[in-house]
Amino acid sequence: MFRVFSVLLACALTDYSSEAQIAKEVEVEGYKAYSHGIFFVNEPEGPVEIKEAQAIYVPQGSAFLIRQDALSYPAKAHNRVYPEDAHIRINLRAEGEDVVAARYYILFYNLFKEHMKSYSIIQMDGMVYGETMEAVFTPPGLQLFQNYGVVGMFVRKARLHDGSIWEYNEDLVIRTLATNFIHITKKHLEYSPDDNVVKAEKRGGENH
Repeated sequence: MFRVFSVLLACALTDYSSEAQIAKEVEVEGYKAYSHGIFFVNEPEGPVEIKEAQAIYVPQGSAFLIRQDALSYPAKAHNRVYPEDAHIRINLRAEGEDVVAARYYILFYNLFKEHMKSYSIIQMDGMVYGETMEAVFTPPGLQLFQNYGVVGMFVRKARLHDGSIWEYNEDLVIRTLATNFIHITKKHLEYSPDDNVVKAEKRGGENH
């Protein structure tokens, strides 16, 4: 899909201006939440293309009410996680015709542009064919994320139908994110396969 050596950086923020960095008020299932800036990198010739991504901060009051609603209607809660405390929801839509599983890396930064924590989102069994997926996170220091926090995202690894494994270009990802907003370092990308892994779920069985 990508024939020239360039990186697609898609984001909700376009510059360092105060207005561009402020989270926007939105509704999640009828309750107040906040949409934050999220940057994602698609590498040249990478087997997975991130099409859309959202970072939604759900404050504690809204989270509690959403959970109560879900408990009242069990069918509504199918394949969904409803924590009663404040959290961040990552909604992700990606495509990859030759991919059977993908690992995305998510980096959270607070209002001071300080790294909070990094996580992986795992999509398996052909779940990267354009369906909208959701994962829920509660990084430490979450109170410093509201209003000005931002998120970085990229594909770290993918397994293809032929059994081969594709891995990301670390220098390219760091260079791209660092020059466009997030003060990322290699330390932020340190990773253990057993740590901080979240399996993405379909959004209530919806297909987008």
